[in-house]
Amino acid sequence: MNTGSLTNGSYIVTGEQVTDTLDNIQAGLDAVNDKTDEYEYKNADYNMMLNHIEEVKGRDGEKLTYEDWQVFFQDAGVALSPREYNETYNEWTLHCKEFESKNGSFTPDFIKKQIKNHKQPLDILLKRSEGIINKYENVFKPNYLWEAILEVPTSGGGYYEKFGALRNTTVDESLLEDVIEGATDGAKGSLVRNHFRAITNSSGVEASDYQAIKEYFAEYIGIDVNDLVSAGSLGTENILRGVFTDTIMVDDNIVEGELPAIEGIPFRKSKMLPDGIVCFYIDGFDNAIVAKLTSDIKEYTGLNFVVEKDNNKFPTTLGEVQGAKFIIEDIGYQVIGRHQLLFLDITPDNADANGQMKPAGFTLLERKRASLNRQWKNVVR
Repeated sequence: MNTGSLTNGSYIVTGEQVTDTLDNIQAGLDAVNDKTDEYEYKNADYNMMLNHIEEVKGRDGEKLTYEDWQVFFQDAGVALSPREYNETYNEWTLHCKEFESKNGSFTPDFIKKQIKNHKQPLDILLKRSEGIINKYENVFKPNYLWEAILEVPTSGGGYYEKFGALRNTTVDESLLEDVIEGATDGAKGSLVRNHFRAITNSSGVEASDYQAIKEYFAEYIGIDVNDLVSAGSLGTENILRGVFTDTIMVDDNIVEGELPAIEGIPFRKSKMLPDGIVCFYIDGFDNAIVAKLTSDIKEYTGLNFVVEKDNNKFPTTLGEVQGAKFIIEDIGYQVIGRHQLLFLDITPDNADANGQMKPAGFTLLERKRASLNRQWKNVVR
């Protein structure tokens, strides 16, 4: 390869060097996709939901089936026939997508440019590849998960018809401890459940707002409100701390600026939520909150890469090779534990006497979701 004004042969790029570089990239990918228990996720926002993800192996359109059943006793009597065991089956249809990026091309122009800048071309490609891996690990994975969590479904429908927290959704009577005839839709005791809430007083968030959330979750069979936790942004934490610092509503003293709990509900900081929105979820519940669909073929899970020209056919000196595509193999997240997740808008201007989230609250969620998507995805026009 003619390297111009540099000493002849000083920057010869061989097929062996390229192979070594790609081997280093593959080693990094192997670490990212390591499925052993020893691998520790460093992103707190991803880790927050890690124990509440149900992994499903399959392809786009995979069915996830659940059995709902009821059994009752009744007074014994010769003339009475006991009610039979009742079971129904419901299913989700899960979806997944794949995404790709590229670390560059091993073209003569690229190599010449790097050499003129006194840089080793393969070091640049390795650096770019490491950047792609870091983007996948620290941006894509948490953001893509939380995009699913922040999804706002359309109003109405049944539990298994949509994904996301319940929004004026009719649930089966077997899900609630008690049903109140004539209860207002979305209120306590109603079969129509709404997990998009707002504070009730325009003067700001109060202890009663948190108490109402606890009581609402307590209506569900199988849910222990002692497992209820909350999450919010730093801006949300500042609002809550400003309101609750000097009252008995904070369960423990604030230590080093941390807000431990309000009304017995621990608070966790998250960068995945908009200011003014508190996310409540059940931490420790047996059933999953999110379903994660990935391929049932191990080679096609996680982050992979494909060399666009077979490096085994490289000449002694590199001519033109198109580098490598990095592919995020088929992956999809959908919220299926819909009654285990709730959002509360604590913005005073968005208060509602009935505790129902207003359009402004939905806008906050949708805007944040779009922001998370923009951080990793380039929209092709």
